[in-house]
Formats: sequence, structure tokens, C-alpha cells
Amino acid sequence: MTPDTLSQTVRFPDLFDKPLVATFDQQQASSDRGGVLLKAAERVYGLVKAFAGCLTDKRAPEKIRRARADVIGQRIDSTLR
Repeated sequence: MTPDTLSQTVRFPDLFDKPLVATFDQQQASSDRGGVLLKAAERVYGLVKAFAGCLTDKRAPEKIRRARADVIGQRIDSTLR
């Protein structure tokens, strides 16, 4: 590590046995935007279903083919690829 390196350790005891260590040592780098952590948290906490429950669905009920949580989950999955 260099003097310009920023490192942080975070614990998620409900998700992982080991601490998550994030090291920010590249000025111009991209990431998966936390996709791995988001998917793990979704499995444990049901974040997508909880989020979908906070939204008002103004679609016509007779025209709904897919549940709101399914649509939101698909959108999140497609952005993580």
C-alpha cells in the first residue's frame, strides 16, 4: 500500500464470516457497484421485496403479469451485469 491508499474494513456478521476489506488505491477504477454484497444482502434480508412494498402500484390490476418485486429484481440484476 502507498501513502495514498485508503483502506476500510466493514463487518457484516449476518452475511459473511470474514470482514469485508475495501481498498481504494486506484484513481480511475470502476467496480461492480457492490453487486456481490447486494445479492448476498437480498438473500438474507429480502431487500427487493421490502423496497417494492414501499411503492404504490398504479398499474391496472387486470393487466399485471409480473409482480412489482419481480420487475424491480430483474432491473437490479440487469444493472449488475
